[in-house]
Amino acid sequence: VWGRFQPIADKAAEIDLTQQSAINSKLIALKGDYALLRTAEGNNYVIPERGSVGFALQESQAYIYSDNPSVGPVAAQLENGQLKFDFDKRKFNTSFDLVNAAERFNMYASGSVASDGRFSVDSQFGIGNNMIVDGVLSSDRGGSAAYLFQGRLPGDRSVAGGTLWGQIK
Repeated sequence: VWGRFQPIADKAAEIDLTQQSAINSKLIALKGDYALLRTAEGNNYVIPERGSVGFALQESQAYIYSDNPSVGPVAAQLENGQLKFDFDKRKFNTSFDLVNAAERFNMYASGSVASDGRFSVDSQFGIGNNMIVDGVLSSDRGGSAAYLFQGRLPGDRSVAGGTLWGQIK
């Protein structure tokens, strides 16, 4: 489960971290105004020891923030999303195009996968990364993944958002 735990512009928060449903879930990550929670059902996920799998982007949300506090957040869309896991190496890589009305940025990251299905990138400045990712794999919906991301953009700006991915059959 992921969503905004803070209101943005004229949009209300989507997740109340104090609600009973949030209390019964484990907080995986906070990035910008977004929270990623793992439900009790998701705690049973164990990654395969071998093979690879790809996922297609199903849902996403992102906002671009200016370092200038007088400039409000701007909504952005994600296009051309890719998420792939190599379980032999316990690695993942992901990329997408972040698009607003006038700009397009290619965002990408790679990192490691833990035995419980959590995956992450430690530094957006590492080799092969321009964003930080914290996510989790799940057996929900026949195989899914979700992650939060955060990164720096040109012009003293940053981006934060969340994604939901469905396994490619």
